[in-house]
Amino acid sequence: MVEITFVKLTDDVPFNSELIKHTSFERRVRISKLRNEADKKRSLIAELLIRKAAYEKLMIPIDKVKISYNPYGKPYIANARKFKFNVSHSGSYVVIAVSEYGVGIDIEKIREIDMGIAQRFFTKNEYSFIESLASEVDKRNVFYMYWTLKESYIKAIGKGLNIPLNSFEFAIGNNISLNHQRSKGKYCFTSTTLNGYAVSLSSKSYDLKYKYIYTDEADIYNYYKSIVN
Repeated sequence: MVEITFVKLTDDVPFNSELIKHTSFERRVRISKLRNEADKKRSLIAELLIRKAAYEKLMIPIDKVKISYNPYGKPYIANARKFKFNVSHSGSYVVIAVSEYGVGIDIEKIREIDMGIAQRFFTKNEYSFIESLASEVDKRNVFYMYWTLKESYIKAIGKGLNIPLNSFEFAIGNNISLNHQRSKGKYCFTSTTLNGYAVSLSSKSYDLKYKYIYTDEADIYNYYKSIVN
């Protein structure tokens, strides 16, 4: 089971600077370098979601959660073999996927896009499939499906952009399949759209079952404050 939590951000809720003190030193430094309030909110919510998940799944006090990073920048909780997670954010959403297995998630706001990017970063088959579609809307949606699938996969295996996006290939049909010689173990994939956003999940599981949870940033702030106070 993969549990996926979507947090909707809104201009009506101000950035909660009081909760920064409960985040890691690395997160505080990162937030201090951000000038845009929306960027600060996304960064803060991302770590609050990690700590909330660790508290609920591992019973670690929120302020005691130690977030480590692998050499490629993927966060993890040390000595928690069956607690895997990944976070992503774009525009008005922050999302976290939590599972017992390796997992990667990516969300991107669907915008107008130069299809030359697909030609540059995707495989020939992927680009040809996009170009075969009749409408510009379909082309754009499939572009973001490919993009988020690729991002979620390299995040799931924990190698980041060390793996070129055109070094592996997705085939989209009734099911989503992957062709990648470096792949170790079986991965399952799903991709969908949500209010103008593309969301894709990669999971190192033989049976991809998932649960969606929808909430907003005010609820996350209130939950967090009730735990730490």
